[in-house]
Parts: sequence; structure tokens; C-alpha cells
Amino acid sequence: MSYDLVALGETMLALAPAHGTSMRTAASLLVDHAGAESNTVVGLARLGLRTAWVSSLGDDAAGDRILDALSKETVDTRWVRRDPQRPTGLMLKDPGAGVRYYRTGSAARTLAATLTSGESCTSTDVAVPMTRWFVAIIPFGSIRNPDPCVPGVHRATMLSCH
Repeated sequence: MSYDLVALGETMLALAPAHGTSMRTAASLLVDHAGAESNTVVGLARLGLRTAWVSSLGDDAAGDRILDALSKETVDTRWVRRDPQRPTGLMLKDPGAGVRYYRTGSAARTLAATLTSGESCTSTDVAVPMTRWFVAIIPFGSIRNPDPCVPGVHRATMLSCH
């Protein structure tokens, strides 16, 4: 199968108070997920494009929730790794106070290390088929060799936001 767009990036569980309340005063929080790349593939899948998302999630309820949500949107998630040792990242959105990220040591942080290491990948690692577009939001210059785990990237147009 070929894809119109493959995106690589971290998606986190997002917690936010209901409209009109703050994190400090809220009796309960709304649970969602957030990530630029997963938002992109969902939007394009809704428009009828063939999309896939590559990442790593904790082998936890937050990771299950994110995979379920993306699968319901017809995003191909077969290349998402599940990490039993590291959690899915967390984002807290607090109106007026801003957004706080809790992703140090998250499962997705290890995916970036694999892609930038230059090591060859095995059949259990990421192997994405041909795609027209590849999107990754990564720190500038952090990927020295994007090909080892994502064959087809050298033939795709790489869109990168820094």
C-alpha cells in the first residue's frame, strides 16, 4: 500500500479543565490527545487521503486511547511501537496559565534516538512503504540519516518544521 502522507512525531494524552474553569479550580478534567503530526494525518484522512502515523507510545491506557482514536479516523498505525518501560507523554492545558508538557522519558523520545542513530532496523522496527509526503516535526539538524528506519523517505518530499 502507498500513502499520500506519512507523519512521524509524538502524540500525548492531553488533560484540560472545562471551558471557564482553571486547572486549579476544576472538579474534573477533559481527556483528549494532542500532537501536530497526528492532527495532520487525521485531518487529511477525513479528506479522503491515505495516511499513516509513526511513533512510539507507552504500553499503557493513554497509549491505547490514542491508538483507538487514530484508528477510528482510518489512520494507519501499524508502525507505532509500544514501550512497556516508558509512559506515553502528557500535556496539561490550563487557560490563562499556558501548556505544560510532561514527556521527559516518554516512549516517543526513544523513537527519535533510533531514527537518528544510523543503526539498521530489524523487521520489528519502523519500515514505512512509499509515500508522497513525509512530515516530521523535529529539532533542526537532529536527523543525520533519515533513511535507516524509514525507507522511502529519500524519495518522498520531507516537510519539516523547526
